[in-house]
Amino acid sequence: MASSKVTIAWNTGTGEVAVYVHKSCVAGTSLPNGGSVQAGCQDAKPVAFVAGAASVGDSSSDARNLISVSRTGSGGLSVGFSAVNFIASKLGRINGQLTLSPYEDTFRVTLKADRFPAWEFIRYPHFVQGAPIGEAKVIAIRDQTQIGDLTSGRQSTCTSTGSETLRSENPMSC
Repeated sequence: MASSKVTIAWNTGTGEVAVYVHKSCVAGTSLPNGGSVQAGCQDAKPVAFVAGAASVGDSSSDARNLISVSRTGSGGLSVGFSAVNFIASKLGRINGQLTLSPYEDTFRVTLKADRFPAWEFIRYPHFVQGAPIGEAKVIAIRDQTQIGDLTSGRQSTCTSTGSETLRSENPMSC
C-alpha cells in the first residue's frame, strides 16, 4: 500500500476531469483474500485546481494537493501535480507532470516526476450500463521506489511501452 495516491479520471467524451485523493497510511499490506490491513491512517488533504501545479516545489507551505489540467493539441491531456500527505509533508511534496497522448486505440502515458511513490494508469473503456465487469485495462505501471527518492530531488521520465493489457502488470520504460 503506497502512503500517497492520487487518482485522476478523465471522461474523454465530455472532457470532464475528476480527482480523488486517497487517505494516507503509515503502514499497510494486502491480504491473500483480496482484503487489506492498514494502520496509522489519516484523511487526505484537500484538492485545489491551480495553474502551474507541477512547478510548485517542495518549499511550498500550501497544505493542499495541487492539480493543473489542460488539453494538448494532439487531443490528449496534460496534468501537473504537487501532492502532499500527512506522512510526506515533512519530506517534501510529490511533484511532476504527466501527459496522456492518443496512441493506437488507447493513450500513451509519459510521466516526469519524483521517483517515489508508485504510479498506475488505468483506462476504463466501457462506461456504459450493462458493460462487462473487469474491463479495466492497465496502460502502464511504475513500481514504488524508496521513500529516500522523494527527498533526493531526482526525477525520472517514464513512458508506457505499448498496448494496454487486462493483466495487472505493464511496466513503464524509465
